[in-house]
Amino acid sequence: MTITHQAGGTTEVFSTLRGQALGQWLLAFVAVGLFAFGVYSLLTAVYRRINPSL
Repeated sequence: MTITHQAGGTTEVFSTLRGQALGQWLLAFVAVGLFAFGVYSLLTAVYRRINPSL
Protein backbone atom coordinates (compact mmCIF):
# COMPACT_ATOMS: atom_id res chain seq x y z
CA MET A 1 0.00 0.00 0.00
CA THR A 2 1.49 3.33 -1.02
CA ILE A 3 0.80 6.67 0.56
CA THR A 4 -0.58 9.12 -1.99
CA HIS A 5 -1.06 12.13 0.27
CA GLN A 6 1.51 14.00 2.26
CA ALA A 7 0.82 15.39 5.70
CA GLY A 8 -0.11 19.07 5.72
CA GLY A 9 1.10 21.80 7.99
CA THR A 10 -0.64 23.62 10.77
CA THR A 11 -2.19 26.07 8.32
CA GLU A 12 -4.04 23.25 6.58
CA VAL A 13 -5.10 21.72 9.89
CA PHE A 14 -6.56 24.98 11.19
CA SER A 15 -8.25 25.71 7.85
CA THR A 16 -9.87 22.28 7.88
CA LEU A 17 -10.91 22.72 11.50
CA ARG A 18 -12.41 26.14 10.78
CA GLY A 19 -14.40 24.68 7.89
CA GLN A 20 -16.14 22.13 10.12
CA ALA A 21 -19.49 22.61 11.80
CA LEU A 22 -18.89 24.78 14.87
CA GLY A 23 -15.36 25.33 13.56
CA GLN A 24 -14.96 28.76 15.15
CA TRP A 25 -15.85 27.29 18.55
CA LEU A 26 -13.45 24.40 18.04
CA LEU A 27 -10.65 26.82 17.18
CA ALA A 28 -11.46 28.91 20.25
CA PHE A 29 -11.39 25.78 22.42
CA VAL A 30 -8.01 24.75 20.98
CA ALA A 31 -6.64 28.28 21.52
CA VAL A 32 -7.79 28.35 25.15
CA GLY A 33 -6.27 24.92 25.73
CA LEU A 34 -2.92 25.93 24.22
CA PHE A 35 -2.89 29.14 26.25
CA ALA A 36 -3.69 27.25 29.46
CA PHE A 37 -0.92 24.74 28.76
CA GLY A 38 1.52 27.62 28.18
CA VAL A 39 0.59 29.22 31.50
CA TYR A 40 0.93 25.87 33.25
CA SER A 41 4.36 25.30 31.69
CA LEU A 42 5.59 28.74 32.73
CA LEU A 43 4.35 28.30 36.30
CA THR A 44 5.92 24.85 36.48
CA ALA A 45 9.24 26.24 35.25
CA VAL A 46 9.20 29.00 37.84
CA TYR A 47 8.04 27.06 40.90
CA ARG A 48 9.39 23.53 40.39
CA ARG A 49 12.15 22.61 42.77
CA ILE A 50 14.70 19.97 41.83
CA ASN A 51 16.16 17.80 44.56
CA PRO A 52 19.78 17.14 43.55
CA SER A 53 20.21 14.37 46.14
CA LEU A 54 18.02 11.95 44.16
